[in-house]
Amino acid sequence: MPQRRCTRKTFRSRPCGGTPGAPGKLAATLHDAAVFLKEQKKVDAVADEAAFGRALAVEELGRAAN
Repeated sequence: MPQRRCTRKTFRSRPCGGTPGAPGKLAATLHDAAVFLKEQKKVDAVADEAAFGRALAVEELGRAAN
């Protein structure tokens, strides 16, 4: 069964934490959470998924996960 969520142990992997320019699952997960909050009328707007990927400091997050 494939890993379904990012953990501290798996964060440095490409599918999870990603690399600069390819943010991995974390950006998609954050976007999905934002879409959910919009559906719940908790936020007014949601940026596209690419904006979440650009906003992540992938290298720094990877260092923090170690």
